[in-house]
Amino acid sequence: MSLQTFEKKPLGGINIRELAKILKEEGQKAADELLARQLATVKPMGIKLPDDHVVLLLGGSNGILRAVAIQLLFGEKIPVYAVHYDRESMQIGHYHVQAFKREAAKAGHGATP
Repeated sequence: MSLQTFEKKPLGGINIRELAKILKEEGQKAADELLARQLATVKPMGIKLPDDHVVLLLGGSNGILRAVAIQLLFGEKIPVYAVHYDRESMQIGHYHVQAFKREAAKAGHGATP
């Protein structure tokens, strides 16, 4: 019996220059569209914090931490401060952060770089 061997490659094997090009051309649009779809489903869940409390999130613009930040800020109106660093040319996180800040400002939550 012969089994095919698969090799795990960084970035799923995509050419690094191609990834940077795709992100530059489509990253912001993809991040904006995803956030718009997510905001359409956000509903308050009744989470309450004292007025002088905030939530600090470290890292993660894709997945669970981003979902938590969206729910807390847009669903519960709880101040969220996030620290997130990504290479703009190599990861979509930068574009998620830009979309998030823009929507937070529109909703009157304030957002700073």
